[in-house]
Amino acid sequence: YWCGSRDGALKDPVGALHRLDPDLSCRRMDDGFIVSNGIAWSPDDRTMYFADSRAETVWTYDFDLDDGAVRNRRVFFSTRGIEGRCDGATVDA
Repeated sequence: YWCGSRDGALKDPVGALHRLDPDLSCRRMDDGFIVSNGIAWSPDDRTMYFADSRAETVWTYDFDLDDGAVRNRRVFFSTRGIEGRCDGATVDA
């Protein structure tokens, strides 16, 4: 199970990306987010997408299905300067 946290004031990047492991331990996988909003995986499970609505950015990671690790965070796209905001997530073939 994956989820993200957020800043209550909606301005500071203090939120994080978390993973709940099978033993019910919670692990912080990455941080530096304002409003976590939307997690999705590519059809081949090799890429994870993660949206930060207030940062107006969708990040992408290399995802390792075997160990559940995310690596190599990079910008997938940004809505800065255009109408709209990253809100939710879905992936289609």
